[in-house]
Amino acid sequence: MTLPSWQDEKLGSKARAALWLLSEVGEGNIFTKADLRGAFPDVAQIDRRIRELRAHGWLIHPSREDA
Repeated sequence: MTLPSWQDEKLGSKARAALWLLSEVGEGNIFTKADLRGAFPDVAQIDRRIRELRAHGWLIHPSREDA
């Protein structure tokens, strides 16, 4: 089974953000808010959509936890 494209605007922002993380960032890798905003320039509050993934079992650390 292939995943839908994260660029498919028929999908919701949270689903697109999850697909972006899977296909572009990769599990365990680091992304910045600038990376996120660059991928979704026209989506308001995309950082909030990423944080909402935590309720679905995603482990996303805030930047203030960096060493």
